[in-house]
Amino acid sequence: MFSAPSQVMEAALSLIFNAV
Repeated sequence: MFSAPSQVMEAALSLIFNAV
């Protein structure tokens, strides 16, 4: 994965979980 801030990671995970 690309090195990104934890905030971006959390945002991506949040979107994924919301989509599920």
